[in-house]
Amino acid sequence: MQLADYNAEKQNELIVTDNGAELVSVNFASSHRFQRNLDGAVRHELVVEAKAWNGLDSKQGWSFKKTLNVPRCVKTTTTVPPVQTTTPVPTTTPSTPTPSQVVTWPTSSKAVSQLVRP
Repeated sequence: MQLADYNAEKQNELIVTDNGAELVSVNFASSHRFQRNLDGAVRHELVVEAKAWNGLDSKQGWSFKKTLNVPRCVKTTTTVPPVQTTTPVPTTTPSTPTPSQVVTWPTSSKAVSQLVRP
């Protein structure tokens, strides 16, 4: 914030609070600049009060007290650590043939020779 063009014959005053805590209380001559970075994860109620030595009745607007409500602007997120998953490695086991898959080969030499002959 910046206050400018105040009458510098005497001291003027600026008071700024944030959620009730004083950020600045300073006397200045004709101008003063105030800047502060605030935590965006919380809401702020800023009260700015300027007191001009020659305008304490506030008719001219040099002395004022204003409240500014600023909602939080940063969304907080919860970080969840990654879950490690394991994919089971398929194991191969010899399959047992079902009875319909069983082929019986003749074991006698006569039966084998009959299978081989055209």
